[in-house]
Amino acid sequence: MAVMKTTFVSTYALSNSTRNILLKQASDISKLTTEMSTGRKADVGLDLGAGTAEVVTLRSEYYRLNAIMDTNALVSSRLDVTQAALDDVLSNAEEFMATLVGISGNSGGAKVSQSEAQAGLELMVARLNTQLNGSYLFAGLNTDAAPMESYYGTPPGASKAAVDAAFFAEFGMTQDDPAVASISPTAMETFLTGAYANLFGDPDWGNDWSSASDQVIRSRISTSELAETSVSANEDAFRKLMSAYTMVADLGAASLNEETYDAVVVKATEMLGEAISGVTDLMAKMGTAQQRVSNASERLSIQTDILNHRIVELENVDPTETSARLESALTQMEISYAVTARISQLSLINYL
Repeated sequence: MAVMKTTFVSTYALSNSTRNILLKQASDISKLTTEMSTGRKADVGLDLGAGTAEVVTLRSEYYRLNAIMDTNALVSSRLDVTQAALDDVLSNAEEFMATLVGISGNSGGAKVSQSEAQAGLELMVARLNTQLNGSYLFAGLNTDAAPMESYYGTPPGASKAAVDAAFFAEFGMTQDDPAVASISPTAMETFLTGAYANLFGDPDWGNDWSSASDQVIRSRISTSELAETSVSANEDAFRKLMSAYTMVADLGAASLNEETYDAVVVKATEMLGEAISGVTDLMAKMGTAQQRVSNASERLSIQTDILNHRIVELENVDPTETSARLESALTQMEISYAVTARISQLSLINYL
């Protein structure tokens, strides 16, 4: 005997079904509205599935390259300030050398040259203590400490004390003693090439003059490039400049006899010539670093543009397609609302 099975249909079941449809349509509309306003998939992982791994990898590389570009911008600023400081040092050295050449053989210019040497000495200290964002640019790796102390500080710095001690040990008098007029050219030349020269070599330079490290900062300017992007105060050119300024400024130049003073000027001029050449080389080196940083940033910019283009392809939505889908979803919701309203009006009483 066959059994007849019937399915009961009620207004409740119909209403509940349309309610579920409305909730799904509302969710779809919310998602499409978000995509229209942001231009990006509402749920990248859900939409791309296994392709999400590619997006994660691309974004990681994109952020890494941008971080290097940001670092390069800071490096460029540091190099610009370094170049400006070196330019000041070079200009002052050239002017001082011109002064010495101009007064050579003229003892009357001793006080002028001494005054200019003292100013040059202080300028050197100031420039080698140049800071940017709290970091000392000429300190090597010791960027948190000033590499040079003032020669004429109160109390005098270790460098001044070392020069005074060396002079006294050599001649048995201080630099301001009138008896310095008795120092012969030969004795002064011996001092300048011996005990005095040692003050600017190692280890005396590190003990009395500079607290900078010999090792300079190396910056990663691309994924495969490192570049030296700083200059140490321990460079030979700076030692020679300090030596030239100091020998004219603080070896009793104003009281020396004419022949001995000329010996000092000749030696200082020789040191200045070598130092000027050295500073020029340092500026050229930093200029090369600036160009490398600029070129690296340009390449990184191209790479990030390519990565960004691919990320946009994967994550962004087509505005035209999304707009059509949103309009369709809104239309379907309006229809669902209309159907729901009709169903809610169904009643058995209407047919009795």
